[in-house]
Amino acid sequence: DDMQSWLGSSGHEIQIHSLDALVPRSKKFYAERGCSQRSYRFILPLRWLMYDGSNNTLDGIELDEVHDWWKMIIARAESSQPHKHQNRGSTNNVRPPDFIKRLKRSLKAAESETIPNRRLRRQKAYAADGEGVLDDLTSTTELDNGRAFRLSPGRFGQLWRKERKCWSNFCHPSLKGLEASPGHEAVWRTIDRAKIVGFYSSGEDNEDVAQNAHAIIELSGDGFVLGQIPRIISSIVAMTNGWIPDSFFEYTTRPDVYLPAPSMVPFLRSRMYFHTARYHFHELTAIGNIEISDQPDPVNAGTDREVKWEMSLRNNLLKEAPSVNNEVEDEWLTELHNNCI
Repeated sequence: DDMQSWLGSSGHEIQIHSLDALVPRSKKFYAERGCSQRSYRFILPLRWLMYDGSNNTLDGIELDEVHDWWKMIIARAESSQPHKHQNRGSTNNVRPPDFIKRLKRSLKAAESETIPNRRLRRQKAYAADGEGVLDDLTSTTELDNGRAFRLSPGRFGQLWRKERKCWSNFCHPSLKGLEASPGHEAVWRTIDRAKIVGFYSSGEDNEDVAQNAHAIIELSGDGFVLGQIPRIISSIVAMTNGWIPDSFFEYTTRPDVYLPAPSMVPFLRSRMYFHTARYHFHELTAIGNIEISDQPDPVNAGTDREVKWEMSLRNNLLKEAPSVNNEVEDEWLTELHNNCI
């Protein structure tokens, strides 16, 4: 309470919605280096994805199906009752449109692969040729198909098995020379998860899919190089629309391939925000703090207050965006299509 009062009196527009007591494993605790996972969220307009397999905008019948699906999404969001599993034969359950399925596949393609442990790798090798000796996994090793990969030693739990990929082709144009080189350790990162965490409607007309429907995309990993997230989003949009192949991330994250990713999404500040930072190792030694635990009505992730706060944040982001946003974004989308095809 005292900290929130101080922030309010000092003019800082910062809201405290949760406090955790961490017991650092060392006196030399450094917040940035000690963070084991970071998550960002992106407000993705569905109109960027509303194309058919021939790269044409959806026709009337397809748009009607999209609107029926979106009405179901809005109804679920406005319902005071928790969503219950719908049977496939239920009349209230509408299948998501094809571009949502393609979006999920594109997000999955951006994720880092989880490398199986030595026992599973040995079983796979024996099943293949009945012989072979596999060495222990190290920070740099090789798959049975000869492709070299890097693990993530030192990360929490099974996250150390996540493959680190080279994201030099996704760097911001301002990064030059070594900063954007595959030889720079900072460009080797993991994408733990890339997923849709929800849908969001802006504006007064909730059923206007073309203008007000958005998917909330979450990207989490051990860290991100400057420009990486907006270029990942651009690539996902192009891949979902069929403008680039599904193997795009596989090739552009190789250190021996120079193939710059599509241009960054415009007006990033009105669509992306930082979501969470995790300190897995320090959370293991966290202890309860009486002053913190006695605070009335604490706001934790997933609670109603947290959800309302995040919705307010999204509204503010989109409201502050200049009115010319849609025109500039449409020009960017057209340029993205022309450069990829």
